[in-house]
Amino acid sequence: RRAIAASFAAPTPQSAFWMLFLLIPLAAFFSAVCLALAVLARSMKEGQYYMTPLYMICLPLVFLTLSPEIELNLFNSLLPITGVALLLRALIMGNYDTAAQFFLPVLVPTLIYAAVALRWAIDQFQREDVLFREAERFNLVAWLRHLVRDREPTPGAGSALFCFASMLSLAWFSMRLGGMTSPLKGMVLGHLLFILGPPVVLSFLLTSDPRQTLRLRWPKGSELILAAALAVALNPIVREVAFHVEKLFPISQGVQSILAELGKQIPNLGVGLLIFAVMPAITEEVAFRGYILTGLQRSYKTGTAIVFSALLFGIFHVLQSLFVQLFGATILGLAIGLIAVRSRSLWPGVLFHLINNSLALLTVEATRYPELKPLSSWLLRDQTDAVYRPAVLVVSALISLVLLVMIWRSGDRTRLGGPDSLNDLSG
Repeated sequence: RRAIAASFAAPTPQSAFWMLFLLIPLAAFFSAVCLALAVLARSMKEGQYYMTPLYMICLPLVFLTLSPEIELNLFNSLLPITGVALLLRALIMGNYDTAAQFFLPVLVPTLIYAAVALRWAIDQFQREDVLFREAERFNLVAWLRHLVRDREPTPGAGSALFCFASMLSLAWFSMRLGGMTSPLKGMVLGHLLFILGPPVVLSFLLTSDPRQTLRLRWPKGSELILAAALAVALNPIVREVAFHVEKLFPISQGVQSILAELGKQIPNLGVGLLIFAVMPAITEEVAFRGYILTGLQRSYKTGTAIVFSALLFGIFHVLQSLFVQLFGATILGLAIGLIAVRSRSLWPGVLFHLINNSLALLTVEATRYPELKPLSSWLLRDQTDAVYRPAVLVVSALISLVLLVMIWRSGDRTRLGGPDSLNDLSG
C-alpha cells in the first residue's frame, strides 16, 4: 500500500530537482534527433511522417519499464530511454538509495547519446544535397508513388531504420502471439513473419535490385571456409562473454519459464537445431546483414555502417527480453558485418550464424552425455555452465585474430568501390 501511495503522491523537492536535472540531457537527445529529421523534411507534414519510426522505436523502450520484473540495474541503465524511465520511477517511488547508486550510470550514457545525436544533426546541416534542395508541398500519395516508381537499386539509411522499427514493433505482436498459442509457435511465426517479412517485402517494394540489396550473390568457397572457421574459433570467447554477463545480469524468471517451456516442446536435437540455429541464421541475416546493413552502408562509411548494424542487432535481442545477448550479439554482429562486406554476400554470414548457434546448443547437450565427459572435461572448466578453460580461450583469441585479418584481406579490391572501399572500412 505504501508503494502504491508513493506512486500517486507528489515528488519531494529533492526528487523533483534531480528529475528535472535528468530530463535535460534526455531533452537534448530528442531535440537533436528531431532537428536532424526536420532537416530532411520539406514540410511539417512530411516531418511528421519521418517521426513515426522514432515513435515505434521509443515506445517499446518505454513499455519495458511497465513490467514489474524490470528493475534498475547496471545493464538497464545503459539502455537509451529505458534507463532514464527506470531512474525516474525510482525517484518518484522514493527509492533514493537505488537512484543514487545508478544516477551516474544513467546520466553518462544519456549524455553520450545526446552528443551522438547532436553530431548527426550537425552532419545533416553540412550536407548540400539536403540544405539546397527546393521546398515543395508534401503529398503522401505522391511521395509513396515516388518511392515505388523511382526505386533505386538499394535502400538508404532511412529505409533501413524503418525496417528495423517495423521489425521491433512486430516483435511485440510475436511475443503476444507466443503467449496466446505456445512459445514454440510464436517463435517460429515471429521469425518468419515479423523478422524475415519486413526486409523481404521492402526489398521488392522499394528497391529495383532485391538481389543486390539482400546480398544474395553466391560467395567463393574460400569465403565460406573462412566464415565457418571464424565461427568455430570465436565460439569459446562468445560463450565466456555470455557467462560473465549472465552472472552480472541474471535472466528473469519470466524469460526462464518461457525458455523452459520451449525446451519441453522441442522433441529432439534435430528439431532444436532447426528452430534455434537454422531459422535464426536465415531470418536475422536477411534482415540485419541484408537489408539493414546495405541501407546503412549506402548513407554512411562502411565501418560506421557495420558498427551501427551490430548495435541494432544487439538491441533487437535486448528488446526480445534476452538482455544477456546484447554484448554477445553485438560482437557477433561486428564479425558477421565484416564478413558480409568483404564477401559481398549474405551466405557466409548465414553459415557463421548457423555454426555459432549450433555450437552453443551442442556444447550444452554434450555435457549431458557420460560418453562425452572425458572430452568435455578436457575442454571445459565448468560442466554446468559449459565455459572453456583459459588455455582454450587464449588459442581461440589468437586463431580468431588471424582469421579476421585474413577476412579483411580476402576481398577483391578491384571490385570494392564507393562505400566498400578500404578507406571507408577504416571510417
